[in-house]
Amino acid sequence: MIALFGCEVRKLVGSGAFLLVALAGAALMLATVLSPSAPPGGPLFMVAGDDLLAIGSAIGFIGNQIDPGRVTESAARTAFVYTPLWVAIVIVFAGTAFSRDFASGAAAVSRARGMSAAKIVVPKLAAAVMVASFVYVLFTSVCFMLKAIDYGVAPTAAEALGFLALSAINALLCGSLACQVALLFLALRSSFVSVLVPLLYGAVVLIGYPSSFAASGGHVPNLLFDLSPVFYLFHTCSLGSWDLIAHALTYSVLSMVALTSASVLLADRRGV
Repeated sequence: MIALFGCEVRKLVGSGAFLLVALAGAALMLATVLSPSAPPGGPLFMVAGDDLLAIGSAIGFIGNQIDPGRVTESAARTAFVYTPLWVAIVIVFAGTAFSRDFASGAAAVSRARGMSAAKIVVPKLAAAVMVASFVYVLFTSVCFMLKAIDYGVAPTAAEALGFLALSAINALLCGSLACQVALLFLALRSSFVSVLVPLLYGAVVLIGYPSSFAASGGHVPNLLFDLSPVFYLFHTCSLGSWDLIAHALTYSVLSMVALTSASVLLADRRGV
């Protein structure tokens, strides 16, 4: 399984899909780093709350709103500001990367030669998640360090590790989206639909949750929102509710395990 995973990673890194993800990530990094930090600041996406400057008082994707008492954490928020676009990038990348061998018939050949469904599905999905996660963490980390310098602070080792932990959680949440794409593809055998459905669901949460948050004065449990990885990104990227940030890690891991297991069972039932 490890050898198969390594093979899938090498194939992805050499693919056009990876090049597009890397170029998109670089473009978002440049947009983040070059965004002006002078008031009124910005950019802002899908925000709700009482005070955008004060960390913990608002949710959403918040750039260059500097809390005077928590400047380093303000740099972290800014580094994550374009994560909504990463949601779309990861979904499209996962659809392209995962479906390639199935569409070409290579997966069916491997199955006919006796390879198990798990050895076909898990390495492909794990490689897509790992490659996308690496690019996300790399580019957001560069953004964090450069914006911290722009804000005139030097992150401590603990602050840098804390940022990496948050970035990794965000990457895992995006990984959960990739797993959704894989399961939908195996169920429907349509790359277009398996990408379109998560994009539309993510858009519903991105648009609807801030309105719900503002109307209720905080988070009110709602299955439509709470079952989506995008919901947790509102809190991890804004450094909002620390309880929800902790839950985000649990959710991302359990959802990926459940979705991957379901994908393996479905592929096995269908003979790939």
